[in-house]
Amino acid sequence: ILPFAIMSSKSKGIEKKHKLALAQFAQGEDCVITKQEIDGDICIGIDENKNKLFFLSYFKDEAQTTSVDLSQMESCNIIKTHKEGMKDVGDSYSIASLIMNFKPKTSSLSQVNLEFYNSAKKVQVGTEYVFLREWSKTVNDRLKAVKA
Repeated sequence: ILPFAIMSSKSKGIEKKHKLALAQFAQGEDCVITKQEIDGDICIGIDENKNKLFFLSYFKDEAQTTSVDLSQMESCNIIKTHKEGMKDVGDSYSIASLIMNFKPKTSSLSQVNLEFYNSAKKVQVGTEYVFLREWSKTVNDRLKAVKA
């Protein structure tokens, strides 16, 4: 039982560190995270008042941070790519990458891609796809509400 307690304690410490890093990232852009979620090495949060999304992902000891001004975005889509020759297999081993893609309202802005999974960095998809679908829905609901 002791090894599981140590692992649980360690993962809670990492989660706390990730939450703090996400909050500091948002604070650097004069925002406050009002809703957030962590899934392993991926942290995502939103400042609902300023309509800004914050994404933080870790690979090894390197952090990738991206913020998205949702007021500038038209839509949010999931891009799922497959390993070469494996598209019809349909299992998690065939997935090469999972990306949350933001299409801007105007052509003068660039699309934004947030990488939730990449097979070159992690062997198999875990909960990333479910996590991505949930947040994609959250973002799209928000984009629709702002338009209305």
